[in-house]
Amino acid sequence: MTLTIANSAPLVGMLLTLARIGCATESASPSHPSAERRAFFGELHLHTAISLDAWTYGTKLMPDDAYRFGRGETIMVPAAQVAKQQGIASDRDIPATRAWPLDFMAVTDHSESMGTLLPLDDPTSPFSKSELGRRIVSKPSEAQRISGYHAIGRGSLPPELNDAHAMRQAWDVIVKAANDNYQPGRFTTFIAYEWSAIPNIKNLHRNVIFNGNHAPLPFSSDQSNRPEDLWRYLESVRAQGMDVLAIPHNANASGGLMFDWNDSDGKAIDEAYAQHRALNEPLTEIVQIKGQSETVPTLSPNDEFANFEIYDHVLGTSLIRSPAPGSYVRDALGRGLIVQSKVGANPFKYGLVGASDIHNGLSTSTENSFAGGHGGGVDPRTMLPQGNFATATRGVNRSRNFQSWRSTTPGQRRAGLWGAHGRMGRRKYARSHFRSAQAEGNLRHFWLTHSPAHVWRLGIRIKIAQRARVASSSLLTRRIHGWRSAGKACSHRFAHFYFAGDEGSGRGQSRSHSSHQGLARRHCVPGESLRRCRLGLSQDRPANRSRTVGRQYRRSEERHV
Repeated sequence: MTLTIANSAPLVGMLLTLARIGCATESASPSHPSAERRAFFGELHLHTAISLDAWTYGTKLMPDDAYRFGRGETIMVPAAQVAKQQGIASDRDIPATRAWPLDFMAVTDHSESMGTLLPLDDPTSPFSKSELGRRIVSKPSEAQRISGYHAIGRGSLPPELNDAHAMRQAWDVIVKAANDNYQPGRFTTFIAYEWSAIPNIKNLHRNVIFNGNHAPLPFSSDQSNRPEDLWRYLESVRAQGMDVLAIPHNANASGGLMFDWNDSDGKAIDEAYAQHRALNEPLTEIVQIKGQSETVPTLSPNDEFANFEIYDHVLGTSLIRSPAPGSYVRDALGRGLIVQSKVGANPFKYGLVGASDIHNGLSTSTENSFAGGHGGGVDPRTMLPQGNFATATRGVNRSRNFQSWRSTTPGQRRAGLWGAHGRMGRRKYARSHFRSAQAEGNLRHFWLTHSPAHVWRLGIRIKIAQRARVASSSLLTRRIHGWRSAGKACSHRFAHFYFAGDEGSGRGQSRSHSSHQGLARRHCVPGESLRRCRLGLSQDRPANRSRTVGRQYRRSEERHV
C-alpha cells in the first residue's frame, strides 16, 4: 500500500515524524531533499476483535497481535479463528508471518460498540449468561443486525452494546498496543479508530488517525453522523496540542454523499465548509478490499481500466446501487475545482491512500495472502482456506459479493448464486435484484450475475411496459440480443419474458450465438391473431424448451434492441 502526499499541514507533520525518527536511510542527510521525499509503505485501515463486526466474523486477534504481525513477527492465530474464517480444523493455534514488514501502521477498530462483545469470549461473564449474550453466541450475526439497524436509525442499542466501561477499556487496549509496538526508526504506529456513520445506508466512514502517544476517547457516529461534527471534534483535539486527521473511505458505497455538492444540511458548499473539510481531511482512501473508489465506466467511458474492482452498491446489500456521481475520487477532483472557482477554496484537494480494511487482524499485501472477504488476510504457507471455504473464496460457492464475482468466470458467478440460496431463496433474491436494478435503470449487474438460462430456470417473469421503454433501456444489450417488446404487435400492456441461453438448445452452437439466444412467451389480448402476436420474432421453436415450459416460445433474431 502506498501513500501519496498532499499539501496539508497535519499530513506533512505526520510524515515528517516518520522521517525524523529515522525511517530515512543513514546515508541520506536530513538536509538533503531526498530524505524528506521517501515513500513509506503501511496500513491505515485494519480491524481486530475489538470491532463488533470483526468479532462476529470469528476474529480473536487483538491490536497487539496485529501490530506484531505488521512489523514482521510470527504470531499465533487462534484455532477458533482459522476454523471459522478459513475452515481449518486444528486443535492448536496456527503460526502466521507477514511476507515483508511494514513501515507504519494503524489499527482502526470501529468506535461504535467498541470492545463490547469481548466479554462473550468468557462464558462466565454476566454478558455471556444474559439472554442477549446467549443469542449472539449462538448466532453472531445477531449483533450486526442490532448494530446495523441502530446505525441507520431504525432501532436502539441494548445496554450491553453501549457499555461505556467496556468501550473505555477497549480504547485503553488500542492506545497501549500502539505505544508498545512503536519502534523508532523501524516501525511507526498510530493511535486510531474508525468513525462509522452510515445515514440512510450510505457510507460516510472515516478513519481517524492521531499523531502522538495519547488520545482522547473517540467521537463516534452514535454521538453524531454528520462529518461536520467529527471535524469539530478533530479541531478540539488539535487545540489540546495533538495532531489528528480523518481519512474517508469507500466513497463508492456512499450513494453520492461522500463528495456531494452540498453539506449535511443540504446547503451548497461555501468557503467555510470547503476550508473546514480541507483542513481535516487531506487524504482519501481510494482502494481496499471492498472495491476501488477512483472511477467507473459511467464516469470514465474512455478509460479501459475503469471497470476494475467495481463495488457500486451500498454496504450490506448488493440490491441497492450507489449512484456514481459524488461517489468517486476522479469526479471529486473535478468537483473540487468547480467549487474552488465559485467560493475560493477546494474541499476535495486530496492525497490518496490505499489500505486493506481486513477484519481479522492480519494486514496482508501480496496477492497470494488474501483469501477474500473481511477475514481474508492469511499466511499462504499455513492458512490457505480448505474445503467449502476454498471454493467460496473463488466465488464458486457462497459468495454474494459482486466484487469477488467480477474476478470469476460467468459460470462461477452463476454457480455461486445457485449454491448460495435454497430454491425459494434463490428466486426471491434474483427477483429482488432485478426489481432494484430495473428501478434504477441499470441492469448491467443483473445480467453479469445471472445468465439468461439461470433467469429462466428460476422462473422469473419479467414485465416490461411499452416497446419504447425497452428500446431506451440497456435491458437486452450486450448480454442478450434481439428481443422486441410485444407492445409493437399487441395492445396488451405488458410483454412477459423468460430468457434462456448458455445451457440447453444452444449447447452445440458457437458461444457468440448460444450466449445471447433467448426464449420468450407473449400474452396477447383475446382475439389477437397468433400471427400478429408473433410479429418481430423468428419462427423456429426449440422443441426441448417448448416441452418443458409449454406455450409459445420463439428464438430471438441476432440483433440489438
